[in-house]
Amino acid sequence: MMQTYTTRADHDYFRTNTLLSTYIYRNVEGLNELYNRYHFPYTSKTKNITIQFFVHGITVVTRNVCDQKHTKNNDIENPLREFCSPNINSDTLLDLIARFGDYDRKTSNNKPACLYYGFTSRKLKSQNSKATTLGWSWRGHLCTELKELSSWSPKNKGFNPRYSGNVGVVTASFDGSEGEMTFFHEIGHSMNADHDDANEFKDRQQECNPSDAQGGSYLMYPTGTEGLLPNNRIYSHCSLDTISKYTEILGQWKPKCLLTTKTVKSKCDGIFSVDEICDEYDFFFLQSAGSCCKSSCQFHSAGHHCHPESECKMSIKCLGTSATCPDDDRTFFKPDKTICRNGTLLCINGSCELSICALYSLLPCQLKVSADKLCMIACLQKDGSCVPYHTIDTNSDSSKPLYFPYGSLCDSNRGYCDQSHQCLPLLLDDNTNLISAGFSSLLLTNYLTIFKRYWWAFILFILAQIILIPIGLLYFRSHCIPSDNPFLQ
Repeated sequence: MMQTYTTRADHDYFRTNTLLSTYIYRNVEGLNELYNRYHFPYTSKTKNITIQFFVHGITVVTRNVCDQKHTKNNDIENPLREFCSPNINSDTLLDLIARFGDYDRKTSNNKPACLYYGFTSRKLKSQNSKATTLGWSWRGHLCTELKELSSWSPKNKGFNPRYSGNVGVVTASFDGSEGEMTFFHEIGHSMNADHDDANEFKDRQQECNPSDAQGGSYLMYPTGTEGLLPNNRIYSHCSLDTISKYTEILGQWKPKCLLTTKTVKSKCDGIFSVDEICDEYDFFFLQSAGSCCKSSCQFHSAGHHCHPESECKMSIKCLGTSATCPDDDRTFFKPDKTICRNGTLLCINGSCELSICALYSLLPCQLKVSADKLCMIACLQKDGSCVPYHTIDTNSDSSKPLYFPYGSLCDSNRGYCDQSHQCLPLLLDDNTNLISAGFSSLLLTNYLTIFKRYWWAFILFILAQIILIPIGLLYFRSHCIPSDNPFLQ
């Protein structure tokens, strides 16, 4: 599922939806490239299981949804409208995704998805701190459905706290590569992997939590990385061992939402698949300007513009032989080291992600000085010192610092830069045990229902405490040893 809020004009509406869908597909393609590296069970000699992920469906929360337009029969039970609230905290966001998954299973003929993930531009706040977190998910709950907590199972209607663990949320408001790595990290949690520095791996820290000189931290390290070191984009042996054991459990459980082979989708079902020639979008995508597929399930002719010019790519045109826009064709890339993102980065392979320090053949680094300078762009000198970029750039005013773009990591990857160039605390994710879901806003509604239904029981309990506590104190006072030492009397 995709969540977004757009203020674009109506004529850009369809293009926006297409770009969002493309963003999700690119993330899933990258995830499959990662999992193609591994075969499971990982520790077995007969590694005959490969894992691949496919998009079950995409739902975009738009202004139309918030204005109650284009909703099926004005269904008031549809939780999508609740995403429109500007004051949703992180645990509520996960709850809404879980409720949407439950709603989707009940109202559509689709096979249940194994995971429901939300992509959002919201800043996610951690439950246990004031830090911003990049993602949030539960560990090892593939294919679970919204159900009652085992400790709360009365048959009374309205008394049914519920939870679901097959959900996750990722913020897409940060750098693209960091968002992708966060998605891979959260999927790792969904596959039951813990952080590489967890207590269960304390005897394997050298193997699973190496230093930068040894290749850097792996994907399941608890704090974010820039993805520049060899280990940053792969799983550690600790993670692979855990995922492998989980695949064995899934093999015994055999949940219905998992497939042994991919089911080929029919054409024109609204979801483009890699094994389809072309696909027609539904009502919301009929006039898409970012695709090479017409609404009639025919290819656009060669030369049709499918993507506008960007900082690192020229205007991209359809080839006439494919349904997808060839945005990875180097023909459309602008020259490497073209300055982009307001002079803070350089283009490389069509993406704005190379440090501007490369203009001087230097590597980037992060300053470890006063808080107001942590977001300054800095370069690693030949002598090993880390100095602000504006002090070595001979073409700029040395008195004007150059700052990292919004969302960049700072303070040794423990924070991120906000719009005011301040380094705010950051956690890569929050994967608190599912028991804590009992205190989430989804269950709060149920607890309020309980209180309204059994208010008299709460009052009786409080009155009993008021009466029993003084009686208990008087009793123990008369039967206990005095506070003075009796052996000295």
